[in-house]
Amino acid sequence: DLSYAVGILLQMTMFLSGIFYDVVTGLSVPLNVMMLSVNPVAMFLDTMRNALLGNYVSNVPLIGIWILLSLLLCYIGVHIVYKNENWYVKVV
Repeated sequence: DLSYAVGILLQMTMFLSGIFYDVVTGLSVPLNVMMLSVNPVAMFLDTMRNALLGNYVSNVPLIGIWILLSLLLCYIGVHIVYKNENWYVKVV
């Protein structure tokens, strides 16, 4: 039974390692600001790290922008797929 628990703990540590490792302080000042605003994964990891370790939520406007952008891209993608569904072969 211990092997199952060890496997789950190792997998959880692998996925949470980005939260406990601060990428932003390892970069120079103009590069870390650009990385936080352009890279959504780095921004979400920094926000999660600040929420877990610092007890505050940062980057709230950027989170809203990225959520709106992702919803817009999902809508465009679904619209393109439904518009062209008769032109490609469906695999069932």
